[in-house]
Amino acid sequence: MTLVDKAQEDIKSIIINKEYDETGFLPSEAELCRRLGVSRTTVREAVKSLEVRGFVKRIHGKGILVVDTSERVVARALSDMYEQNDMSLADILEVRMIIEVPAAGLAALRATPADIRKMEHCVEVMENNSRNEDVYVQADLNFHLLLVEAAKNKALVSVTKSYQDYLYDLVRKSCNFLDSMESTSHLHRNVLQSIKDRDPEKARFFMEEHLSITKKIDEFYQNT
Repeated sequence: MTLVDKAQEDIKSIIINKEYDETGFLPSEAELCRRLGVSRTTVREAVKSLEVRGFVKRIHGKGILVVDTSERVVARALSDMYEQNDMSLADILEVRMIIEVPAAGLAALRATPADIRKMEHCVEVMENNSRNEDVYVQADLNFHLLLVEAAKNKALVSVTKSYQDYLYDLVRKSCNFLDSMESTSHLHRNVLQSIKDRDPEKARFFMEEHLSITKKIDEFYQNT
């Protein structure tokens, strides 16, 4: 490992440990040199590499700003792939299945009463705003993010946040389908009830059922 590589890892540790000020700036370049025991050139090379990778951003006249949260880095990578047609919405829906089905099971085991209240609010909003697309869609997306947060796994939360923006249009277009099925099949309500009942098997089952229906709706729009 070179001095620059080691400096990168040391600065990443400072970021992970949140050793930056309330405005998000790392210690000064001189302070980093002192703490890491390396030259200013080494620190600058390490910072440049971390900037390329999306961890920090150098602000002229102010210092080195920590980029807000790791999911932005993941989201940027997904955005690049999506724009270059290296990834489709169908790919993202498969990722949802891989992440959110197990997450539902974990949420049934780990959700706090506060987590459940927040998810309950989202379901109530969906049930009472079936004709208000924007409100319905935002409540739908919030429900899924809250569920993954209730699984208490930061890696799952980070990935989920990174792909949520790509789902907005699909959920909006699906409103009429989902509204009808929500009324008859209670897709989100069934997942929530399973979490309330602390039944991970049912939570996984109902989440898989819900996402399978969403996938079929996407296929319908792709073929029309």
